[in-house]
Amino acid sequence: MNLKIALSGFALWLVLSIPGALCAEDATTLRQPIFLMCPHNEHYSAWSLALVVDKNTPSKPLKIILEKLNGKNGKDDGYAKVYAAQSDAKTEREELASLDAKSFGSGALRVEKDNALKVTLTPEGENFNLMIDMRISAEGHFIIGGAESTRRNVILKYNKIFKTWEALATVLADKDGSNVIASPEGAPITGIDFKVTATGIFTIAAVLAGGNAIMVYDK
Repeated sequence: MNLKIALSGFALWLVLSIPGALCAEDATTLRQPIFLMCPHNEHYSAWSLALVVDKNTPSKPLKIILEKLNGKNGKDDGYAKVYAAQSDAKTEREELASLDAKSFGSGALRVEKDNALKVTLTPEGENFNLMIDMRISAEGHFIIGGAESTRRNVILKYNKIFKTWEALATVLADKDGSNVIASPEGAPITGIDFKVTATGIFTIAAVLAGGNAIMVYDK
């Protein structure tokens, strides 16, 4: 095994010994988590995508941010607890990247090191198409939306009743290629759960609201 490649490709998931700072909300904004990327490895830290919105007009996102939830992972805590921690103001977190709303549709939120992650939001009417491109091996990428939208497609939609943004999977193919989403409106999706190995990520489950996990990648 080429240790240098293995380490460079997945050092981003290692827990740093120095704790990150809390991402405090000010008096005028709210953080609304929309998607969780949860490694099923002890001592690792999950990534959280969230929209920052104005408290008075939450239907208008100000930016999208990527946060590391320090020490929260599927192995130590279980996916459900990490998902709950995503919305808990007491959770220790570190902001890794952000993209202002003015750049939605043209720019991208990125983790540049090792080309680890790229996220875009493309406006479509009142909704946004979410694209996530996550590096999973030295040469491989796992993609939601974009070029893989016929297999995995997620939109962000504003819920006027609860005044929050939510992620809806409109297409979600399981590992055998069958679409598990029956409703044309889509199904709420909370994130993905996966195990990191020394050479890459080879199994990924998409987790729908209620905890229903669908194996979408198995190599």
